[in-house]
Amino acid sequence: MTQANLTGLVNGHHDQVTPARRDAVHALFRELWTVKPVGWVHDRNRRLAVRNGWVGPLAWDEIDTDPEPAIVDTEEEQTKGERVLEDVEWLLAAGESPFLILTTMHRTAASIAKLADRYGRRDIARPFDALMESA
Repeated sequence: MTQANLTGLVNGHHDQVTPARRDAVHALFRELWTVKPVGWVHDRNRRLAVRNGWVGPLAWDEIDTDPEPAIVDTEEEQTKGERVLEDVEWLLAAGESPFLILTTMHRTAASIAKLADRYGRRDIARPFDALMESA
């Protein structure tokens, strides 16, 4: 599956699931269901799923009698600042430069550093402090 196809599937742009896609998803699930996810990518994706109301496969364990599983929000609601910092953290971890992050997010180095300080995230503030010092 290409990234474009996956993005369309995740964002609900497909009206139906073909038997081949169903079988491929089933095979992938059987392969990965016992693998314990770890790291920041898993944490970010889990928060994304919560925000979008997506549930895991075990929520559908009684699919014949419960066609709409209950959505359980196990995360506290994030503030806008926390979501911004989560995106900045993700971009930094992906190797993006602080300058490109500022350009992409339409923010200043000072605003990111101040926000990171407010939430006790000096690790995120440091690259932006360095940008301010070099200016």
